[in-house]
Amino acid sequence: PVPELNKVMLGSVPCTVLDASREELICRVGNQATEAEPGAVHTLRGLRQRTWTYSSSDAVPPAHGAAPLDPPSSEGIVVDFLDMVDQNRPWRGGSDGRFYRELSGFFVPPLSASYGFYIAADDTMAVDLGTDADTSSLVRVAELQRFVRFRGDGDSEVMPTAFFTNALGKDPRNAKQVSSPASLRAGSRYAFRLAHSDTSGIQYTRVAMKVSGLSGAV
Repeated sequence: PVPELNKVMLGSVPCTVLDASREELICRVGNQATEAEPGAVHTLRGLRQRTWTYSSSDAVPPAHGAAPLDPPSSEGIVVDFLDMVDQNRPWRGGSDGRFYRELSGFFVPPLSASYGFYIAADDTMAVDLGTDADTSSLVRVAELQRFVRFRGDGDSEVMPTAFFTNALGKDPRNAKQVSSPASLRAGSRYAFRLAHSDTSGIQYTRVAMKVSGLSGAV
């Protein structure tokens, strides 16, 4: 159970052990990717954020539909480190309300492998992934047409394990809650876009990944 006495490798990349017990081990891959090609592009970590807010009399566009055409109510850059291991809770991007929010940027894989995306949100959510850094290559890979709630309304009850247990397969409207595996190359930039909308009450969004197809053990 002593963290520094454990060694974890993801393929050929070391994963720093943050915490360890007899039942659970938590580690983090560093900012560098040893598989990435020399000269790979590195940019400021963060996502572009655009939010459209709506009054009680206006219909809120669902995240799995078309994005609003009118100018956003607010926009900027999200630079928070949105890490479920550190926070042990989903990111709440602002106060409760009626809104449509879009987060966009690039996904840079730390390892050459196959990536499957698991999503959860309240109310609706969609994730698009590109085949390269060009936004014209974006393709819808996962979406929720109805909120996913696990054991209750509280943030603390939305735990990572819920992606793989009671939430999946419970609602036919959320048949695309898990994306098909995509083969991605370490250090390459892939356009990424997440849409999230909420009409009332609690709101949250979360993305998890399953990594497979590595040459070494995980």
